[in-house]
Amino acid sequence: GEVVPGGVFEVILYWDALRPPEKDYAVFLHLIDPTGQFQGGHDGEPMDARYPTRAWLPGTSVKDTHPIALPAEMLPGIYQLNVGLYSPKTGERLPIKDNQGIEQINHTLPLLSIDIDY
Repeated sequence: GEVVPGGVFEVILYWDALRPPEKDYAVFLHLIDPTGQFQGGHDGEPMDARYPTRAWLPGTSVKDTHPIALPAEMLPGIYQLNVGLYSPKTGERLPIKDNQGIEQINHTLPLLSIDIDY
């Protein structure tokens, strides 16, 4: 859909556990502007804490929706939306690897680019 400054858009993530997670994790989504600065995002447990990650079973896909509020004063440019998981108790991020098995910097996976153009 259309992404406009000052608006909200939803990101739908689908999680598949390869093995049952040992801990409960929360999801972070960070919107980064063209200069590398954080411009917004969302943090929360998957499915609004209705299905904690420790309960995930291999072979089960988990649909997880997160709202992203955009700042009204966004400048035009390409923004990057990144995703990751962390322990809500310690703040420690779960290591993330891309499709080629390469561990990602800052334990963050680039999810999509958003072009803000007025």
